[in-house]
Amino acid sequence: MAESTRSQRALLLFWLFVIVFAGYLSYGYIRAKMRDDQLASYLDYLVQSAGNENRPAGQVRDLVAAKAAELDLAIPVDQIRVSGARQTLRVSLSYDVDIRFPGLERILVHRAFDHAVAYHELR
Repeated sequence: MAESTRSQRALLLFWLFVIVFAGYLSYGYIRAKMRDDQLASYLDYLVQSAGNENRPAGQVRDLVAAKAAELDLAIPVDQIRVSGARQTLRVSLSYDVDIRFPGLERILVHRAFDHAVAYHELR
């Protein structure tokens, strides 16, 4: 009987670890996806307003970098590409997010995000 109780406890601890592990990975993935969605919405808004206001490419790049920093996204400035002006304005960027489990030094989930936003006429 003691053997059965011990094995049940071990099994319970194993499943508890699996649930915590999966929960942490899910939380990290969902958090990264939500931040990316916020960045995508901001990029669309920024390209539209910058195209209408004829902002220079350097200023648009700085605004994207500032928003990325606000969202805690590590996007190097050289990954942000801005081309064109006014109605031909285009912004594209790519970045990676790594999700790690506390205590482990390995990357458990690696996700790449790419965005390409162009000015479009509002009707």
